[in-house]
Amino acid sequence: MTEKILYFLSDDRGQDLAEYGIALAVIGTLAAAAAVVIAQDVGTLWSRAQSAVDNAVSS
Repeated sequence: MTEKILYFLSDDRGQDLAEYGIALAVIGTLAAAAAVVIAQDVGTLWSRAQSAVDNAVSS
């Protein structure tokens, strides 16, 4: 039994997959944060454009 536990602790198969998974999670989190920031800026830009069009139509 001890032999199997030691083998399990020293076995590094799947390590690459775990590292790729962590990298993918970090990249996904950064992409989601960037999307939130960009969405707010686009919303502000759209509001300004809408106001400019409304003012041009009213004049």
